[in-house]
Amino acid sequence: LFCNDWYTNTHPECKNSSIEPLIYYLHFGYTSTNPNPYFDSLWYINTYKDVKEKHLNPLVHYILFGAKEGRNPSPYFNTNWYLGEYSDVKESSQNPLAHFLTYGSKEGRNPNPYFNTKWYKNTYPDIESTGIEPLLHYMTIGWHEGKNPSPYFNAKWYLNRYADVREQKIDPLVHYMFNGCKEGRDPNPLFNSKWYVKKYPEVLDRDQDPLLNYINSWASELKNPNEFFDTEWYLTLYPDVKELGIDPLIHYLIQGMDEGKNPCPSFNTNWYLEEYQDVRDSGINPLEHYIHYGHSEGRRTAPDLSVKINIRHGHPVGILHTPHTKYVADQIATSLKKFSINSFLLSQQPEEYYDETVYFVICPQIFSSLPKNYIAYQLEQTTNQRWFDFKYYSILENSLAILDYSTENIEYLRNELKIQNRQIYYVPVDYIRNYDQQINDQDEIYDVLFYGDPHCDRRHTILSQLNQFFDVKII
Repeated sequence: LFCNDWYTNTHPECKNSSIEPLIYYLHFGYTSTNPNPYFDSLWYINTYKDVKEKHLNPLVHYILFGAKEGRNPSPYFNTNWYLGEYSDVKESSQNPLAHFLTYGSKEGRNPNPYFNTKWYKNTYPDIESTGIEPLLHYMTIGWHEGKNPSPYFNAKWYLNRYADVREQKIDPLVHYMFNGCKEGRDPNPLFNSKWYVKKYPEVLDRDQDPLLNYINSWASELKNPNEFFDTEWYLTLYPDVKELGIDPLIHYLIQGMDEGKNPCPSFNTNWYLEEYQDVRDSGINPLEHYIHYGHSEGRRTAPDLSVKINIRHGHPVGILHTPHTKYVADQIATSLKKFSINSFLLSQQPEEYYDETVYFVICPQIFSSLPKNYIAYQLEQTTNQRWFDFKYYSILENSLAILDYSTENIEYLRNELKIQNRQIYYVPVDYIRNYDQQINDQDEIYDVLFYGDPHCDRRHTILSQLNQFFDVKII
């Protein structure tokens, strides 16, 4: 734990002395100099008053007693945490700091719960060319450059938000670890410490840092980092994130926002950026903007679904349907006619563009483009969730209303996808009186009549086999 070359280079007074660097440190330098860049002598003395009162050499004390007692060599290395996290080090009885310097950092181990060695190296590949160990780089260079110690702590944001920390010209991470977390300060723009403690009061009972509690329990307890981010909902709606096994908050910060993913049912990422050009131009994360600015400014987070569409008598309404859902389209048209509302049917989307009228769209996920104002008729069975991906969720969420024939489906939309109740309506498929008179008589005879969507692999295979031996008609 004493680096002879480093000590000599950083303390030129030793070069002019006939005393060996180690001897010089042990007898004279221990109150004002460090034996290596990871051991802070003055910090150790001031932190542990018994060491100071007895005028003990901090390095000697740490080697003989301090490490076993769970004391830390500097604010950047957490002895007890390191031994608890890496049981092999504890079982080996090695000095934890010595292990980290010799093996741990090279193996990608972390010196404390706030610094992620592998993440730092991967996020800032330029440091490899410097030859500087990741933690040392952050301590001496990184935080000055605005680099982050992990995806959970935003150094530049923390300094911009808390002027008193900025004025002290200290590492924001150190301030957060020893003061900020106790004061209810936020480590990043999407983690609300005070809200978290209020939401999960057991954190106070355990005397834990809210951020560490979240990091350690989001997966097992599905806790939320702020009131606008729903962890369980995010994992349910985006199974690809669940398969990755990473914190949904970090996923949203790093890539989810760019993919147009939503942090909760009531916040529409793409819509917020499209609606507010100043947010889009600023490059700020839209949820961050809303939490810190948009909410107090009264900005909306999604389209206003309460808007009333004025359907005038005599002004036709469009009904866009697939060939196999024409009966449902006819039922809608029949119902509209009872209220003197005319309609026109389309079995495929227009080649150029939709007009400004309101459309009922049956099976909207089938179409590559949709009208500006549409009411979705949802016909998929939630027992088979192959259609219920993020794209389909967005289609449903952005509709003026959702019609569904099944109460079981509606429960899924409400409870699993968290779509607003006011947007969903139960509209069962019903009988149309004298419907047979609307059908053109045709003398066509088929062996097999298939009514449904033939595009999934299983159905396509079955229909292809049947076509080899029978005359098949797909409706």
